[in-house]
Amino acid sequence: MKNKISSPIFAEKINHIITICLFCLILGGISIGSILKKDSHFSETENRILKQKPELSLENIKSGKYEKEYEEYLSDQFLFRNQWIACKTKIDRLLLKQEVNGVYFSKNDYYIEKHEKEEFQNKISQKNITYMKQFITQYQDILGKENIQVLIVPTASYILKEKLPAFALEDGQKEFLEEIKKEIPEENYISVEEILLEHKTEDIYYRTDHHWTTLGAYYGYLAWAEQRNITAWTEDKFHKKIVSDNFLGTIQSKVNIKMPPDNIILYEPLSPISYEMRINLEETIQNSIYDLEKLKTKDQYAVFLGGNSALTEIKSDNRNGKKLLLIKDSFANSISPFMINHFEETYLLDFRYFNGSLEQFITENGITEICILYSTVNLGNDRYFSKLLR
Repeated sequence: MKNKISSPIFAEKINHIITICLFCLILGGISIGSILKKDSHFSETENRILKQKPELSLENIKSGKYEKEYEEYLSDQFLFRNQWIACKTKIDRLLLKQEVNGVYFSKNDYYIEKHEKEEFQNKISQKNITYMKQFITQYQDILGKENIQVLIVPTASYILKEKLPAFALEDGQKEFLEEIKKEIPEENYISVEEILLEHKTEDIYYRTDHHWTTLGAYYGYLAWAEQRNITAWTEDKFHKKIVSDNFLGTIQSKVNIKMPPDNIILYEPLSPISYEMRINLEETIQNSIYDLEKLKTKDQYAVFLGGNSALTEIKSDNRNGKKLLLIKDSFANSISPFMINHFEETYLLDFRYFNGSLEQFITENGITEICILYSTVNLGNDRYFSKLLR
């Protein structure tokens, strides 16, 4: 009788031990595989540079920086990472979670990136506001104060906050924008939040990507033109062409599950106007500001200007002698096709890749107008922004 009772218990214990051993074996195999495999530098799926192995030093260990960065490194270089992200998302959705991996599952099939207050209220954000203020003071006598502009684009979590789940907390963008307005003179600050809020029921942000759509960028262009006393081109002066109906952007990559794709729409001028675009001083000159080949890649947003580069030069046949410098992040890529029509030459600098002297660049290229164009989240966390005073 004793053996009959103990046998099932014994078998259950054996099965439990086997399950634990198999789990440890799989986890150990994946961990070893992650260590042995060659580190990836760039994730095409997420369109970002992956964390590389941090430097081992006594100082970094004492400060806790090494442990934090190594954890990020392991997360980025984990074997079968994309498959694990998709699996985790599906499990979280089965548990009815509305926020997964920093993405809100929002109304009307919107997937909106989550941001924390710390992204806008930190030492870097404060320094970057100071850099802009100093930059305006430094160049206002050279270019004229009215020819230096600051245009900061709010993210979808601020403009489309009514679509967010009920539990979503304020992320501090509103306060960050108000702080910028206090520090930047009124004549230098271009406010776009009002016009974006006015059109918030329209498709002004992608549903699967963190950027504004071409329509959202067009409204930003209208705000910029009004501030500059420039006659903006009305929408009827453009042919709107859908060049992709299967765009899945950076937000989709964060959760890596199936979702309705976005359209990418280009606004092409109806009036004959020609462009010449050169990237990073290469000899090859392109006759279009759009790179349609990028539509065949994961990063379809790179159709605008071919993506992010250290330096992009664009010449139009508008021979008015005006030269615009856009100091920018990727939000500028889709608004620049509107702005360039009012200048003979436009230069776009991305501080993530540009390492030259900004002062020398402005002088040598005869820049007549400057616009600093960033999204709120990038401005709040850009560690390269000190190059503004270089």
